[in-house]
Amino acid sequence: MELRPYQTKAIDELRAAYKEGCTSPVLQLPTGGGKTIIFCNVAKLAIAKGNNVLILVHRRELITQTCKDLEMLGMDYGVIAPKFKETKCNLQVASVQTLVRRLKTIKFKPTLIIIDEAHHSVAATWAKILLHFHEAKLLGVTATPERLDGRGLEEYFDKLILGPSVKYLIENSFLSNVKVFTVPVCLSRELIKIKDGDFSASDSVQQLEDAGINGDAVTEYTKRCPNKPAIVFCCNIKHAVGMAALFAQAGYKAASLVSKGVSPEQRTQMIEDLGNGNLDILTSVDIVSEGTNIPIVETAILLRPTESLAIYLQQVGRILRKYPGKEFALVIDCVGNVSTHGMPQKDREWSLETTAKDKEKAKSVFTCENCFAVFERPSTQWPVVCPECGHEHWPKDNGRSKEGLTVDLVEVVENENFITPLEKTKLIAKASSRKDFIDVGKKLGYKPGWAFYKWNEFQGKSKPLAPPVKRKKFNISEIMRQAGIPEPDWTKRED
Repeated sequence: MELRPYQTKAIDELRAAYKEGCTSPVLQLPTGGGKTIIFCNVAKLAIAKGNNVLILVHRRELITQTCKDLEMLGMDYGVIAPKFKETKCNLQVASVQTLVRRLKTIKFKPTLIIIDEAHHSVAATWAKILLHFHEAKLLGVTATPERLDGRGLEEYFDKLILGPSVKYLIENSFLSNVKVFTVPVCLSRELIKIKDGDFSASDSVQQLEDAGINGDAVTEYTKRCPNKPAIVFCCNIKHAVGMAALFAQAGYKAASLVSKGVSPEQRTQMIEDLGNGNLDILTSVDIVSEGTNIPIVETAILLRPTESLAIYLQQVGRILRKYPGKEFALVIDCVGNVSTHGMPQKDREWSLETTAKDKEKAKSVFTCENCFAVFERPSTQWPVVCPECGHEHWPKDNGRSKEGLTVDLVEVVENENFITPLEKTKLIAKASSRKDFIDVGKKLGYKPGWAFYKWNEFQGKSKPLAPPVKRKKFNISEIMRQAGIPEPDWTKRED
């Protein structure tokens, strides 16, 4: 297999890093850029020099993909994972979960460890393996050398080698162009609890249901890309199973790929079915967020709100690979992740050092009020013209002139309905009852929830109450029964 120029350059830079004395470089390359084929070639070069090479992966699907690329290069290898026999090959592909259980008995001693999805390497399981083989050199590969808590990867890696950006790969036809659309209904992120640095899965599911966004996901898919292969990224297993049932009720061939109640063989078959047309929709939580290679997939439907840039980029990266007849990749963002983290092709600065979370990531993102396309704003000049429908966006009038306005300079003229910020402050300060806050909210044009929030804040309550919501019951078992989908055995878990 002939390497692309930037892949050859990456291998040359890695070789140079080791010659300079580095013992643990990490290669950053966007999803779809061909990280697996790069590190397989590195492994081939290392084996030719008499080294023992260990390739670490954390999912069965990644084992399959790595083995395919090794076979393309004509290499012999062994696999350390359930249902594989032990071999004496000097190249081993290992499941992290299996290897950590066999550390006391394994005889294989690597001189080079290649870590796929290296942003996981600081987790306890990975760290235990690296400590056990502490004399081996390391090579990390990842699309996103960043973790949710902001900590860097400098604990295990001593040099960051940057590959080309997503924008470069798109402009040079190595990845598909991308279009992003959002839904008209906004998810109330402020009402979702934060747990372990990210949004609570159960709270997220309830908010999606309360706002009717789960149904909107089916509607948007039907409107924009019916029957096109799509992956729906969900909050938890219950959510994934329920969404598969909702899509099935709408007449689509859908299945949920989750960690419980689905065997490894079934998971492999589902991925193949999505690629060959036997499935339209595959719903999942995290299993297809990293490493899974299904180039034919055109659409990513985001139903999991996340504070993690890494999770967001791994998800949208699933659909960027080129495929014959694929005009573009489509992201349907139902939860505001693009507004939080920026467009998939946005240039980003990566570092091994721990950095503060970037709160300015998505300032240039603009959402069309006419067709709900999401795009990067090309300049600060008005009007902002949607590249999808051509709609012109101007700042809200209130009697202002549209001519020559920029983001930073807005002319305000006399208007009897215009309320200054000072007047708003005074109005709110005078409010002393629930009715007062409701009246002020109406005068200022705020949504009803603002009055409830401010009234509870006024009373000194630590957790302001949301306005009462008539919740629609979400009976997954009933939906699955109607759709003819058997409910999995939740008690069974596969490695």
